[in-house]
Amino acid sequence: PALTGFRPRLEPMGRRLAEMLLASIPAFAGPEGARIIREVWPLELIARESD
Repeated sequence: PALTGFRPRLEPMGRRLAEMLLASIPAFAGPEGARIIREVWPLELIARESD
């Protein structure tokens, strides 16, 4: 059977990852400097035939 899975929204994720990468470079970091970033990304459930 086709497996149930998840699909991320790639364009917004790519944009945010690029922002985070630039923020980790000292020349682009804000006054607080580089920091650890933890985020939760929304995923779309793709329901198929598996349980």
